[in-house]
Amino acid sequence: HCRACRGPCARWSRLTARHHSAGTVQHDILTNHRRETRHKVRFAEWGLLAILLLVLIAALGQWGTTVRLDRLVQDASIRLQYRPPHPDIVVVAIDEQSIAAIGRWPWRRALHAELLNQIGRHGAAAVGLDILFTEEDKQHPLDDALLTQAMRQHGPVVLPIALQTIGTREQALNPIPEIAAAARQLGHVHLDVDTDGITRAVFLREGMQERLWPAFGVAMLAAAGDPGGVLQARPELLD
Repeated sequence: HCRACRGPCARWSRLTARHHSAGTVQHDILTNHRRETRHKVRFAEWGLLAILLLVLIAALGQWGTTVRLDRLVQDASIRLQYRPPHPDIVVVAIDEQSIAAIGRWPWRRALHAELLNQIGRHGAAAVGLDILFTEEDKQHPLDDALLTQAMRQHGPVVLPIALQTIGTREQALNPIPEIAAAARQLGHVHLDVDTDGITRAVFLREGMQERLWPAFGVAMLAAAGDPGGVLQARPELLD
């Protein structure tokens, strides 16, 4: 109320409205300023955190820590997915006990032929003979023919291919033609060994520019007739 007007005064109402309007504008300005300040602080905090994480990752990579952590995770995952070997898989190893009984390595190829003859009598689906026969046997020339005959008579046999680097050139160590012709499949036996001495992966196909070979295990699967249909689903492993 206004004393002069003895009632509501329009001038007083306008002044009050202006006062309230100015106060509202100041409040909005302060609110926006605080909001922008919080956003800037948060942006600076996240930026600093990102920089610290990048520095930490770079340092761990320089020390090789990330590689070790990755291997620990991979090893744990493999242990969780472990499945026992199928009972039909038999390993005939060349171990210290065998060398003590038969004699020093290398053994005659006639002995390998006799081993294939015995294995063949039990109807093996495939035999992986993981021995390199890259040269003819000059001391026992008839042994090559005996081994070739045994390979052809007693089931599908898989022989290994070894890869070596001479200077800047890669070279494949193939079996001699006579023995290679009797094999059902050839497979590479190259293993990528990590710095801790453990092999965690293998190339399913490897070789040179003009020729690639399947991994030894894949070649054995093909020689056995692909019983699980794995190669039928992934024919590129042999092509």
